[in-house]
Amino acid sequence: MKHSQRLLYNILLIIIAASVTTLTLYKLVSTPDRLLLELGGDSLKNYFSFVRHATEGNGFVFSGMNYPYGENIIYADGQPLLSIALQAFNVTENQALAVMHWAIVIGFFLCIIYCYKILRYYDVHPVFAIIGSCLVTVMSPQLIRV
Repeated sequence: MKHSQRLLYNILLIIIAASVTTLTLYKLVSTPDRLLLELGGDSLKNYFSFVRHATEGNGFVFSGMNYPYGENIIYADGQPLLSIALQAFNVTENQALAVMHWAIVIGFFLCIIYCYKILRYYDVHPVFAIIGSCLVTVMSPQLIRV
């Protein structure tokens, strides 16, 4: 395949991947700071742990559990790498929630891109690889949870 054809397919892939991501995750893209994906049980605790640690935490210590001693954020399922990185920026609760949801959106977009690359590695025609990567990503069982 020529370089110009490969560039055309890559541009087409990015446009289609962005469109599919936006259509599939419309609520996350439009209001990432005002949405909880699930309200029950463990997921609510995970949201609370992440947002509280990102806004009020100190290193790996999470003060929202095991009062008065605190808890290690790793054991509280608080996404420690992301929440500790956000502590440096003094984010608000809505900003922390938006960052977490945008991470999901970016991961969805990258999943389409890398599925395309895998299909192209196995010499699938670029048009079918674009369609297949979108279908594989959209029809994954994890999307039902979102």
